[in-house]
Amino acid sequence: MSNDKETKPLITNFYNSFKDGQGKNYLELKDVLLKVYKKFDTAINEEALIARLTILF
Repeated sequence: MSNDKETKPLITNFYNSFKDGQGKNYLELKDVLLKVYKKFDTAINEEALIARLTILF
């Protein structure tokens, strides 16, 4: 399983890969990624949080 040092940059890179004006679905994905990034510091069970993120894809 990835740790914070590996996962947070991946989330940041994925978030930044979406350009503005790509449509509503992309805005929703960016919103979810931002929430995951913010919760990552306070998440008690990081594995469950990552599992929920993978369900989206």
